[in-house]
Amino acid sequence: MFAFTLTPTVRNVYLYAVCFATLLMMVIGLIQAADGLFGVIYPPPPPDTPIFWEKEMPSGTTLEQAQEQGRLNMEAQQKRDHYYQVRRIVESLIMCFVALPIYLYHWRKIKEDLVVAKP
Repeated sequence: MFAFTLTPTVRNVYLYAVCFATLLMMVIGLIQAADGLFGVIYPPPPPDTPIFWEKEMPSGTTLEQAQEQGRLNMEAQQKRDHYYQVRRIVESLIMCFVALPIYLYHWRKIKEDLVVAKP
């Protein structure tokens, strides 16, 4: 059976702390990417058609014009929402891809120390 014989040095604590932090970054990044992907695949339903009261409509605007403007505003908001969901997915995946090589490097250093310290 393998026994852990390394004494806790500053270097070992640093290596394990970096591995822990980068693993957390990857987990959080994957969760955020999955959430963003779910939002792109199943977007939230659009809100009901807004109701415009006569006092809220600009003067000279008919109800049909106000409803058309409301529809255009909703479409623009849905496009913005889609853009930010895709952007969130990309940012989350970038965070994972940045953390992965850092994790692998530090984990390899820990493994090398364990091989050297093995009796």
